[in-house]
Amino acid sequence: MIADGDVEVEMISKDAFMDALDQLPQDVRSKLNTLLSDLTGMTEVNGRLMALLDELQKMRARTIDLRPFEREVEKMPELLHRMVIALVQRLNASVESCSKVAAQVEEAVKAIELLALPLAK
Repeated sequence: MIADGDVEVEMISKDAFMDALDQLPQDVRSKLNTLLSDLTGMTEVNGRLMALLDELQKMRARTIDLRPFEREVEKMPELLHRMVIALVQRLNASVESCSKVAAQVEEAVKAIELLALPLAK
């Protein structure tokens, strides 16, 4: 990550940190473990989503415009014509599926945003 501005860093020794944790009630420690697990999972999901988004953008950049290609397909022998039509149908189904997944991701993110706490500094 890259900071947008000045950053202050505080350090605490491992022993002092572990002592502070040990003084917390078990249910609070359990919630902190869950928070840490969620943070780790969310960071991993974010990384995978960013990689997939990059992959989709690269695909978009190299994808041909099928409208002008349609005239070429019409001139192909019947067997190849049917094959290209099947490929285009599969591509269209994949695009539709990606759109549905993107909408589901957006809904999941909205639900997660509702759980976020604006902590005082």
